[in-house]
Amino acid sequence: MADDKTPPPAPRYEPFSAFYLHPSEGTGAVISPILLKGDNYDHWVKSLSNNLRAKNKLGFLDGTILQPDVESADYDQWNIVNSMLVAWIFNTLHESIQSTVPFPNTVKVLWDDLRDRYSLRNGPRVHELKNKISDCKQRGRSVCEYYGELRTLWGELASALKLPSCSCSAAPEYVVLLENEKLHQFLIGLDSTKYKTEVASLMDPLPSISYAHGKVLSAERHQAVTAAHDTRPDAVGFATNAVAQGRDQAKLAAVSGDSRVCSHCGVKGHVKDKCFELHGYPEWYQGRSRGRGGRPAPRGGSIGRGRARGGFAANVGSSNYTGASMINEGDRSSTPTLSDNQFAKLMASLNVQQSASSTPKLHGKMNNDDWIIDTGASNHMSGNVDLFIDLHDISSSTVGLPNGKNTIATKEGRVKLSDTLILDDVLFVPALTCNLLSVSQLLEK
Repeated sequence: MADDKTPPPAPRYEPFSAFYLHPSEGTGAVISPILLKGDNYDHWVKSLSNNLRAKNKLGFLDGTILQPDVESADYDQWNIVNSMLVAWIFNTLHESIQSTVPFPNTVKVLWDDLRDRYSLRNGPRVHELKNKISDCKQRGRSVCEYYGELRTLWGELASALKLPSCSCSAAPEYVVLLENEKLHQFLIGLDSTKYKTEVASLMDPLPSISYAHGKVLSAERHQAVTAAHDTRPDAVGFATNAVAQGRDQAKLAAVSGDSRVCSHCGVKGHVKDKCFELHGYPEWYQGRSRGRGGRPAPRGGSIGRGRARGGFAANVGSSNYTGASMINEGDRSSTPTLSDNQFAKLMASLNVQQSASSTPKLHGKMNNDDWIIDTGASNHMSGNVDLFIDLHDISSSTVGLPNGKNTIATKEGRVKLSDTLILDDVLFVPALTCNLLSVSQLLEK
């Protein structure tokens, strides 16, 4: 009779059973990294549903697994699994929501309550998603990040619309129309300045969205590689460094060995036979106010070029320099690192032709053989290929232009200024509309 009072053994559940719980699974487990904060319900419910489906527990939430009778052998195990699911879902709620959720008797009640509170109705949700899709643009982000956001929005829209399935003969065409719509949305949102060529090439015939994404991604990688080569600071003109210019100023004082002093005006760098006060001033000196020491001050002695500070334009010829100390305070303000005497010595060392008989070029109109002496340019550079006596290819170097934009120099060569003066390592910059004579490069020679 004792055998009649022995309770039946507890049922054993196989791992594929909805009632099975692994020994390592406890109430403190977090089965989804996404916390429900209220406005992210769709994202949260997708992640949680997928994880519970993997554990074969989704039937407890959608009502397909009902509570068994009290007399059933599965009743106790159902209660265990039900309580475990309530704890798991509670662990995925933000603390601001946890305090508003009472522990229910069944997990389905909790699941339905959260859906009713935080799930938007289809109409407003569809409107919100369509608005987000139309506003989704790349805006400087990576292609992967932009495309990933679009795919997420497309998926949420498909869930909200609940499109009916179709098995008629027109179904494949309908699918193609939907895919083409996504393709256009993707291409329209791309940064047009970067991918204009790729977008145009994908218009006819229309490829799949996956192919278009792959092609644009390849273009992005190619641009990144090209930019890495183009941004090397090999030679950047018009970048002034005050410290470097201070060092150059000290060197510049010794550029010219001409220590002669004019017996007429008392200025170093020329002699009486070349003094402008005795032999006449060039056209660009006429009608000027008196400068320091009672001498006329020049007009436009300095020519600002973009970010370069202190460029001076002059014809480079074979005759000797004939003037000195001819820059007034107003004109010298753009080149604070060069004193008048230092500039005079530099011009003398270059044999710059400034005689009254020559045609001066300091009034804004320049020829292709005019050169600007620039204390800020890091390299000699020219945009006139006819000035070079030889040219050879070099690695691409970025050069800053006066308008603030950058261009590329791909060639370098030599330029003959006179029979006794040849410039080496001159960059050929096709986009440059003037010729720059780098003071720092001259001082290094």
